[in-house]
Amino acid sequence: MTLCGPHDDQTHKDGISFRRINRAIEVSLLHKLPIVIAGDANNGADLQMYENEACCRGVSKCIRLYDARANTLADVQSVVRALKTDPEFCDGVLVHLVTDNWHMLRASTMLKIEALRRRLDLRIECVEVVQESLPPTRVLEAERLGTLDYLEDHYGNRAPALSYGKPITQAVEEGEDESDFVLEPAIA
Repeated sequence: MTLCGPHDDQTHKDGISFRRINRAIEVSLLHKLPIVIAGDANNGADLQMYENEACCRGVSKCIRLYDARANTLADVQSVVRALKTDPEFCDGVLVHLVTDNWHMLRASTMLKIEALRRRLDLRIECVEVVQESLPPTRVLEAERLGTLDYLEDHYGNRAPALSYGKPITQAVEEGEDESDFVLEPAIA
């Protein structure tokens, strides 16, 4: 499976980054596996392009999962639901999780715990996609805090900061200074 996106400075086709899906396609073809594609902050349009790319390159089966909440937790929950209900998958299934190296800890932590919460036994092999350059410091700090918040069961309770690489906020992000973003907990 791959958690796709983001739209960032390492784009490939029509402003869309294909680095994660390209790596997922390589893994799928090598191991003769289906691809579960999740993660789209572009109203599902990116997922359609990724599925088309995978099919054109010979992937036998693609499962495309879109959740309008457009965040890692929602995507992981969609994946777990799909794995639990698709008869092709079973408990103990090996999932090759493909995402950027800086996103892997949060994504894999959420995937394992959400699977356990739904009584789905997964084995996870992390397939990290290494970027040419890392995202801004604020994004790396948000990843770290997001992992901690999730583990402490208050994920999503921080004051909203601009997301990274999502088309709906891309124009606002450009030219912003990292000091403009707040990662403090929201006041209830």
